[in-house]
Amino acid sequence: MTIRGAIYLRLGTSALAACLVLPAAAHAQARSVAMTIPAQDLGSALKAIAAASGEQVIFRGDVVRGKRSNAVQGSYTAERAIAIAIEGKGLSISRSPRGIILVVASTAVSKVGKGSSTDGEIIAATPEEAEIIVTGSRIRGTTPPGANILTIDRRAIDSSGYATTQQILQSIPQAYGGGANEATSGATGASGANQNAAYGSTINLRGLGPSSTLVLVNGSRPALGGISGTFADISTIPVSAIRRIEVLADGASAIYGSDAVAGVVNILTRRDFTGLETSLRYATADGDFDELQISQIAGAKWASGRAVLALEYNRRGALAASDRDFATQDLRRWGGGDFRSQFANPGTIAAGGQTFAIPAGQDGRSLAGSDLVSGAENRQDGWQNADLLPRQTRYSAYGSVEQAVGDNLTFDVESLYARRNFARRVNPAGYQSSIVVTAANPFYVDPVGTGMPISVRYDFTDDLGPRTDLGHVEAISGTAGARFRRGPWAIDLRGTFGRQSEVFRTINIPNFARVGVAAGRTDPATAFNPFGEGSNSSQAVLDYIRGSTESRGRSTLWSGSLKADGPLFDLPGGPARLALGYEHRGEQFRRNVRSDQYGLEPTFSNAGSDGDRNIEAFFAELVAPVVGEDNDIPGVRSLTLSGAVRREHYNDFGATLDPKFGISWVVIDGLRLRGSFGTSFRAPGFADLVQDDLSNVSFITPLDDPASPTGTSNALFIRGNKLGMKPEKARTFTFGADIEPLVLPGLRIAATYYDIRYKDRIVDLTPVLFQMLRNRASYQALIVDAPPLALLESYINSPGFLDFYGLDASDVDVFIDAQTQNLAVTRQRGIDFDIQYRTALASGMARIGIDGTYILQMKQAASGTAPYVNLLDTINNPVALRMRGLVGWNSDSWSLSAQANYTGHYSNNILAPAERVKSWLTIDAQVGYRFTDRKGALSGLSLSLGATNLFDRDPPYAAFSFNGITAVGYDPQNANPIGRVVSLQLTKSW
Repeated sequence: MTIRGAIYLRLGTSALAACLVLPAAAHAQARSVAMTIPAQDLGSALKAIAAASGEQVIFRGDVVRGKRSNAVQGSYTAERAIAIAIEGKGLSISRSPRGIILVVASTAVSKVGKGSSTDGEIIAATPEEAEIIVTGSRIRGTTPPGANILTIDRRAIDSSGYATTQQILQSIPQAYGGGANEATSGATGASGANQNAAYGSTINLRGLGPSSTLVLVNGSRPALGGISGTFADISTIPVSAIRRIEVLADGASAIYGSDAVAGVVNILTRRDFTGLETSLRYATADGDFDELQISQIAGAKWASGRAVLALEYNRRGALAASDRDFATQDLRRWGGGDFRSQFANPGTIAAGGQTFAIPAGQDGRSLAGSDLVSGAENRQDGWQNADLLPRQTRYSAYGSVEQAVGDNLTFDVESLYARRNFARRVNPAGYQSSIVVTAANPFYVDPVGTGMPISVRYDFTDDLGPRTDLGHVEAISGTAGARFRRGPWAIDLRGTFGRQSEVFRTINIPNFARVGVAAGRTDPATAFNPFGEGSNSSQAVLDYIRGSTESRGRSTLWSGSLKADGPLFDLPGGPARLALGYEHRGEQFRRNVRSDQYGLEPTFSNAGSDGDRNIEAFFAELVAPVVGEDNDIPGVRSLTLSGAVRREHYNDFGATLDPKFGISWVVIDGLRLRGSFGTSFRAPGFADLVQDDLSNVSFITPLDDPASPTGTSNALFIRGNKLGMKPEKARTFTFGADIEPLVLPGLRIAATYYDIRYKDRIVDLTPVLFQMLRNRASYQALIVDAPPLALLESYINSPGFLDFYGLDASDVDVFIDAQTQNLAVTRQRGIDFDIQYRTALASGMARIGIDGTYILQMKQAASGTAPYVNLLDTINNPVALRMRGLVGWNSDSWSLSAQANYTGHYSNNILAPAERVKSWLTIDAQVGYRFTDRKGALSGLSLSLGATNLFDRDPPYAAFSFNGITAVGYDPQNANPIGRVVSLQLTKSW
């Protein structure tokens, strides 16, 4: 059986299990009960809810201690009432397989042990009575001291108006829009966007790069996507299967290993769902962009286990550039430049040092030199037949099964399958080349009367159709585990497999080798004619010159882990708890490229990005409650310390050792101070470690050089990957405070200061290659003036030397080491803030709040000895201020919300002089209604009508240029081109 077949079989087994147990396990729909419970001690509020509803509720005393509840007023189910009471308290709820409601510290519970009663009494569950998934800690039931965790729960997902995981995560202020996502692919190479051929999406916390944010699914790494396996593609994760997303905005390599530099995103699935839920969502943006999503989730629980199956279909149309006024290369109407391509149809002839525009309205068969417009050139806007966003269709399935065997052993299996198809018409700028036409061509026109070959700048879109990217991504993952309890200790054994395959094709492009052949033919029936308007060559000729490219990549990951955790010894504040573990992970990437663009026959290669690696890791973590509330120490209600360390060994570059320390100090009720300090790292990617003749090359080229008496120097460049590449390293410090004043129940204020120093960053110098001598202060460490002759000859005589200008060693003035290597140092400091107020209002709960991030400093040095350059508030980098405000009200039936999203102004320093890009404010709104206390078809039905960018505000103007080749009138890294999107969603609970 193939791996794909095995995964299908597993999913089918999960579905069958769910269907078999549903009839027997389904329980009556929870009833709503009128409640009036004022804000008070959270433990007392939970007891009151349990007494009013008759439901069992379990919580640990230390989890709710020192917290005050939100007021609950209205008719609610027990789960809804508890959700209101604990909202904003860093807690979450879950139903156990036995129907008990558990309140835990930002966790998902999977098993309840003995000791549960059935009369609605609150039971103080011990840590051993629940197996808990925790973001930022390996110890069950522990919120990591000092952690800054942002939680996006199911309710927030449903009320967001968003349909994809990427949209949901992109809405948080800490997420920067640069990097790998469908909007930036092909528009910029910054932040690794050029690695995203298959239009995937990931998250880029704090703008430190997508590969510096670790993405987990239920605590496990997925296989990576991208050209060389560089980022986690969250576009494959079905939204209907997500229960909660937790974002740890802090370095965490001591807990999770590589990539956890800017933070960790943990996507937790709805493994505790019970019943049936069908959802249908349709959205449109003024009719020129639409989206359809259909999902079904089914879940069942029995005395010793549970099962869930979620299916989702999502289809979204392409967004044509012609439907947005700002999507143009001609920016003159805003005072910008004209970036329209010189490759047009009709084309432009270059001959004798002059240009001649070919006139419109003729077929090129009777064109004379006198018909040409001397000194003019035709231009064409590459966006007129292109899309800003691709057409995407996704099919996904998630399944999980969990079964307890006795009281001490539990087995679980989960799997995820997704396939995403995409297609996009692409702006051809940068992918064109002039055609050389000789006098032998029967359509040849000589504008200067020499009979010499001429060059025609020509666009092939009318001949071949729009240049189009299309393909698919297929992701498969599976995890199986067993948890064994031995007294107060638990042992977890787990294995994970993941694979992501990408197929990317580009069609409707010319094969320039065959174009040259066709342009040199003498027979009018077989010669290519580039002298008219539109397409003027035979179909046989067009079929002959038609080229294409195809890339196939496959990222594979497998891992195994063994972890044990439990109490170690008693302290005044409670038992110290320890986790110890071992992990082994294997990673592999394979890529094959077929190119039929530049040769008479297709060529094949692996593009120099294949790789294999094995990683071994040992980790330990200790949480010590030094002081507890019962110790009665003035100024110290509680004090908890934590320490963690992780050692990882990579077979391809060596070992790393990363510690982390945290502190949580409750000064008085309602005031908590917290902090953390640790180190993190990012391992070099496979493409960074490649050493071959394709990537290691040298060449000599003249460059502008202000330091030269002549203003020009001949520079010998060495390109490729430097030997001895080592991991990027970071040091992170945070300090924060959480305030819940007793005099104003419902108000919560949280603020976190962070400081990141990120060094040895792996830098590809391609974007700045020919500007290095104009910026010697930044790149002096890589520049050697008057280099030794022997050094130059060693490169010139090597197989990788490319002779472009016929220069030798004696002609070289400067040597530049432009290899990809550990170079840059980045420093970022900032403040995350969150202010929320909740209060009972008109038989419901009202909420008003604002959260955001304010970056105080972001600067980067090209090397450890180079001066720092400011990056903050400049294009291709994060904006200093991003925030969002929320106003909402909800009852058991109604929900109303409005959200304001703000991105501050910044500087477009691509231009000289730099231009100011205005701030951008958009408003989202949603109204929802849930039918309650009804029977028949309307029972369990919810309706919601929402709008994102309610007032249809265009992105602020920015002359966004990609290497001077093309441009567009907005910045896709900081703005969304779609406009107002109106959505209607129907959800039916059965």
